[in-house]
Amino acid sequence: MPIIENKNVPLDNKQLRIYDSTNKFIRVSIDETIARGYNSYKNWLCSAGIRGLYIDYDGNIWNANCASSYRNSKAHFNQIIESWRLHCLEVFGPMPHVDWINKNTKDGWPLPEIDTKNCDQLVQLRLSWKKEEKNFFSNLQNKMTHDNLDPNASPFQWISTSKDLGKYWGLKGNINWGMDITKKWTRCIFDNCGCGADICLSKAKNYKYQKKLDVTNNGETGTIRVDNYTETSIRNQVGVELNFPVDYQILWDLGRKCNYNCSYCWPSVHSNTEDFLSYKKIISAIDFFISEWSNGKVIRWNFGGGEPTIHEKFLDIIKFLKNKKQWVLVTTNGSRSTTFWKEAVKYINSINMSAHFASMDLYKNNEKRFIENCRVILQHHDIVDDDNWLEIKLMTPPKFLERAKTLKNKILDIKEWHTPGANGRPKGCISLVPIRSINDSFKIMTYNEQELEYFKNQ
Repeated sequence: MPIIENKNVPLDNKQLRIYDSTNKFIRVSIDETIARGYNSYKNWLCSAGIRGLYIDYDGNIWNANCASSYRNSKAHFNQIIESWRLHCLEVFGPMPHVDWINKNTKDGWPLPEIDTKNCDQLVQLRLSWKKEEKNFFSNLQNKMTHDNLDPNASPFQWISTSKDLGKYWGLKGNINWGMDITKKWTRCIFDNCGCGADICLSKAKNYKYQKKLDVTNNGETGTIRVDNYTETSIRNQVGVELNFPVDYQILWDLGRKCNYNCSYCWPSVHSNTEDFLSYKKIISAIDFFISEWSNGKVIRWNFGGGEPTIHEKFLDIIKFLKNKKQWVLVTTNGSRSTTFWKEAVKYINSINMSAHFASMDLYKNNEKRFIENCRVILQHHDIVDDDNWLEIKLMTPPKFLERAKTLKNKILDIKEWHTPGANGRPKGCISLVPIRSINDSFKIMTYNEQELEYFKNQ
C-alpha cells in the first residue's frame, strides 16, 4: 500500500519511517532495518496486541510473533529434542538399529542389497518410529497443558486455556475459546525484533515520542509531512512506524505443512505432513476478530505457514474475506500452478512471494514457474485497481548472493514489472533477504562484508 500523496515519498520497498528525537526520519525497508541493526526496541512501547496479533500454527493468539518465539525459545525447544533423541536411543538403539531390526522383523539384519530403502525391515522400522513419536509427544503435551489433545496433532502442538493467560508473556488466548482483548501498548522485553510483521508495528521509546508518530496518530493525513524527512541517516532513534496507515493487522500461520524443506527453516514450525487448522475454525475465528477485536473495521490479514496456499480450502478462505471487504496479504513460496494464481490473485491485495533456492531446485521448472507466476500477478495488477502490490523476496543464504542477483535480473526482465498498475502506482518491489540463524531467530547468519553491504543498501 505505497503512498501516493507526495512525489517525494518513495514508492518502493522502503515501507518504514524511523524517527529521531528531533522528529526527523529516514525511510528504510524491513531488510535494511535488520541489516543496519535498527531493530532494537527493548523497553520501548509497542502496539502489539492493540494494532497487531499473531495466530500460531496451533491456534494460539499472541500479541505478536515475538511472543510465540519466546515461548518456543531455543533452550525450551532443544530440551524437547534432546529428550526425544535419548528416548529413541533407548527404544531403537544406535544407528543402524541392528538389534531392534533383528528382534522385531522377520528377515532381520543384514538388509537386502536391492531396493534397500523399501525393504520390509525399514518399512517396519519407520512405522514403529512414527508410532513411538506420536506416543512420546502426546505424553509430553499432556504434562505441559493439562488438556486431552488430539492424538493426530502436531508433536509440538500446545493448546492454551484461560488458565494459561499470564503464564506466557504476550499470550492472549486461542481460537478455540476466545481471547483477552487489551487496550494498552506493551513494553518490549526483547533485545531485537526479528519478524517483518513485528517490525511493522508502531513503536516508540516512550509516551512522548508515541504521540509524535505521524501516521499512527493522524492516519492518511500523517503520510503527507515530509519537511523533516532526511535521505541519509538519523541519530538516537526514538520511533518507528509504517509509511501508510494500518489500523489493525493479524499475522496468521495457518499451519506447518509445506511442500518445501528448507535447511534454514526451524523444525518446530515446519512439517511436510501435518494437517492445517480446519476451515470451519478459521472462518469462525475471522468473524470473531472482525466483530470483537477491530469492531467491524478492516483488518490487514497476513497469511503465512508453512505454505498457506496448499490448504485445501485456501481459495474459499480468501473469497470469504473478500466478501467481508477485508484486506489480504499472502506470504508464499510461489510454487503453486499458474492456473491457481490466475484465480487466487482476484482475492488478494498484496503478495509476498519468496524464492528458496535449494528447495526450488529440487523440482524441475519451479524457477521458471516462479517467474511466470510473477508475470500473471503483475498482469492482473494491470487491469484491476484493488490496492495491489507484489513484493518478491529472494531468500539469500551465505554464498548465494550471485545466484539471487541472477534471479532478480530475470524477474526484472518481465516487461509488466516496469509499468504502473491500474492504481497508477508501481506494482511491487524486489529484495534479497538475509537468513536468520536457526539457533537464534533474532540474528542473521554469518555473511561476508560484500554480502552485508548489499543487504544494507538495496
